[in-house]
Amino acid sequence: VWPELGAHADKLAVIRSMHTDIPAHDTAQVMFNTGSLRRIMPSVGSWMLYGMGSDNQSLPGFVALSNGNINANNMRSAFLPGAFQGTQVNTQTRNVEDLIANIRNRNVSLPEQRRQLDLLHSLNEVHKQKMKKDGQLEARLQAYELAFKMQLEAIDAFDASKESKAMQTLYGNTNEGRRLLMARRLLERGVRFVQVWHGGWDHHNNIAQNLPRKAGEIDKPLAALITDLEQRGMLDETLILWGGEFGRTPAADGNAGGGAGRNHNSRAFSVMMA
Repeated sequence: VWPELGAHADKLAVIRSMHTDIPAHDTAQVMFNTGSLRRIMPSVGSWMLYGMGSDNQSLPGFVALSNGNINANNMRSAFLPGAFQGTQVNTQTRNVEDLIANIRNRNVSLPEQRRQLDLLHSLNEVHKQKMKKDGQLEARLQAYELAFKMQLEAIDAFDASKESKAMQTLYGNTNEGRRLLMARRLLERGVRFVQVWHGGWDHHNNIAQNLPRKAGEIDKPLAALITDLEQRGMLDETLILWGGEFGRTPAADGNAGGGAGRNHNSRAFSVMMA
């Protein structure tokens, strides 16, 4: 099932003692990302960004790459300042300018935008003094500033087509390959925490056909990411964590129609680190 990833077995730590109390997808994902369902807690990406900062102030420090919408609770900053919440980027389109809405302002020049933003900051600063301390206002001010800076760097960072043909071939010319290649480009530019979402693993039916197909979508790109980071001297300072929100039963799903599948199993599952 993992022919490409298997070549990196000497670099992997497989943790087989994972378990959770929640056998439902959405809530188990929030549990996996925040560690709690009883209290509204920050996501792991927000904690990382809060604790370690980002090496690039022109890109979000916590980016989630997906092929559709994901539950925003998985990226929340909770009681941490709003500037530490994750930024979701839907990578379904191959047009870089469509990945991030309104990344270019073709009507107003950058110097004019800078003057407008400075005026907005000064007006908001007056308002902030009257309000004393307003976390939501502060987060909005920081978001405006980041959005301005992103115009200069984000289009380049998210454009996987700027990589060499050999590098694109290494990852594979697929949605999954492009997302993993984007992830490396973001890490390379100092983004602190990058998530890459790959759905479709809920194999209640036909696991014999579905599991190799889903694994095949991510096997080559994931192996390529490890190879690429190692070649660039980045693997020793980059932690890759790969896994899902719970496991599957060892026995066939009794409710499955057609070919045998596996049901949800919260009592035992594995994650992998490199």
